[in-house]
Amino acid sequence: MQGVNTESPLHALALRGRVGGASLVREVVDLFRSQAPVRLHEAQAAMERGDASTVVRSFHSLKSSAGQLGGARVAALCQQLEELAERKALTAASPVLTALARELDAFL
Repeated sequence: MQGVNTESPLHALALRGRVGGASLVREVVDLFRSQAPVRLHEAQAAMERGDASTVVRSFHSLKSSAGQLGGARVAALCQQLEELAERKALTAASPVLTALARELDAFL
């Protein structure tokens, strides 16, 4: 997750906030940009430990935040991962996790 993707939905949302003077929008976008990679890392580490409950919490949080910011594809992938973790099917999550990392990079 390198730099700022100026073609991402988050960049457009942040720009609208700047133009409209809505500092709250900028703060929310900046918070998501800083916290999303942390949540993803927490979930990956929890998956490696087999800690399904932490995986569920991490992806639920990321899903909610992404969904509120218009990241429907990110939210949908988080939902899939959350459901896999609820079923304790963490070994099946790898391809979905790869897709999520790609989508999250594009969204950020």
